[in-house]
Amino acid sequence: MTARRLSVLDTSFLQLESARMPMHVAGLMTFEPPPGAGPEFVSELVRRLRACQVFQNPWNYRLPRASRVQFRPQLEEVHDIDLEYHVRHLALPHPGGERELGQMIARLHSQRLDFRKPLWELHVIEGLALKRFALYLQDTLWDLSEVERRLADLPLRGLKGTTGTPARFLD
Repeated sequence: MTARRLSVLDTSFLQLESARMPMHVAGLMTFEPPPGAGPEFVSELVRRLRACQVFQNPWNYRLPRASRVQFRPQLEEVHDIDLEYHVRHLALPHPGGERELGQMIARLHSQRLDFRKPLWELHVIEGLALKRFALYLQDTLWDLSEVERRLADLPLRGLKGTTGTPARFLD
């Protein structure tokens, strides 16, 4: 197993985290399905994300000890990641507006990540108004700019983001 040490900055976030103050960062992106997509589009997206069997750094890093009180903890590489746990499929209650999405994100973000597992969770949220869906990525190892870059690198060929910029969707 390959290992690396957590940066001083990331270690400080890890040590400051508490039940009352989660210190992970997150990114939220909303999408419209591609033209002609059927009602099972989001379910198929989740199925394909969970089907991944090869993991690259840093998606497969975890703490060898699940303690937040460590000086520059070492991360270890793992290869048997439970994607049923890490890729979660959720649905908003009707009418699926900004208020309902905000309430769901607030609830998700208030929960701490499990330090015994790789330090990320991806929530695929359907049921947004106008047939949209969202991806919400929580992570402990990256700063916000890294989360944005990782979200942008997800293979989402054919989707359009809410800004109208082309995204990509799974091959």
